[in-house]
Amino acid sequence: MLNDSVLERDGPKRFQIFLRVLALCVLISGAAQAGVIKKLSLDMVTTPIETVSQPVFDGSGVAPLAIGTITSAVDRKTVVRRLSSGVFTFGVRADLGPSVDLGALLAEAMRKAAPVMGLKVQPAESSGWRVSGTIKDAVLESMQETNYGPLVCYGYLDIELSVSKDGGEARQLRVRAHEMNYVDGRSAAKGLVAVIRLASQEVLARLNREFLKAPPHAEVVSQLANLKAGEKMQIIDILRIGLSGDPDAVPALLDFLPENKGDRLRLVVFPVFMRVKGPRAYIIDALANLGSPAALPLLAERYASEKTNVRFSTLKAFDYIGGEEAMALVKKLGLADPEKSCKNLAERIVK
Repeated sequence: MLNDSVLERDGPKRFQIFLRVLALCVLISGAAQAGVIKKLSLDMVTTPIETVSQPVFDGSGVAPLAIGTITSAVDRKTVVRRLSSGVFTFGVRADLGPSVDLGALLAEAMRKAAPVMGLKVQPAESSGWRVSGTIKDAVLESMQETNYGPLVCYGYLDIELSVSKDGGEARQLRVRAHEMNYVDGRSAAKGLVAVIRLASQEVLARLNREFLKAPPHAEVVSQLANLKAGEKMQIIDILRIGLSGDPDAVPALLDFLPENKGDRLRLVVFPVFMRVKGPRAYIIDALANLGSPAALPLLAERYASEKTNVRFSTLKAFDYIGGEEAMALVKKLGLADPEKSCKNLAERIVK
């Protein structure tokens, strides 16, 4: 039988052993999530729910687009980072292998997305619109909400594009893409591919809004009319409206946003087993791609009461809209956000 003195002596020892074992488990698990990403391909993530599969633009009257070389100038050791290394919220850290080319992957994704979205594509040596560029910075931060849940990925691309038409003088366009998505397992590679696929759509939308000027496709015009009439909408239809760049969509989406909650929810969402970031976030993503300053007052007013994913999309919208007022909101609201995903995004926007 143990006396009291033995219990007093062994209790702290057992607790210390427990802490050491726990620390060892954390180290082992963390080490398991570090490594090298040797290959990326678009077919690694075939169906991100935000990927459009129907036309967004009517490109019949617009000169075709040639998507040339997009290079990458990123540090291969700093792209894939952990957002969290907690016991139950492990993120993934990895280096990019020498064969991984984020720029080439983005160019490939844009070439595949352009005709789906309604734009005509052509070889680089043809006349018409030409675009090339460089990925100046890229970040993928990840966190697993639980040990059994999907990996939550927050991606960021900073791209400098050169755009010309019919061999004329090239104009420069800086595009930043901020993407949040869920991927199965603990795959940073899938997270990066999802970011590239989603960013390719938004880059094309920005190119169209700034240069090509293709009008919205007839289906998108019809969807916008349905939205104004109060009909139920699929998430992807909301995103198509945003990608179209139609300025008439801004007031409709702003009217829709405050009503999108509780029993007034009008979005038809995907099955419960598919993780989505929330209908309100997708509405704000659409507003981000429309790029209208008219969205700033309502988004700023609602920021503090929104959930994390919606605040992330709101900061994305501030950056895509741009201008002094939007940047001031990023500094005021984003830099003070208690969630790392939002604060980190705000810091990247203002740097």
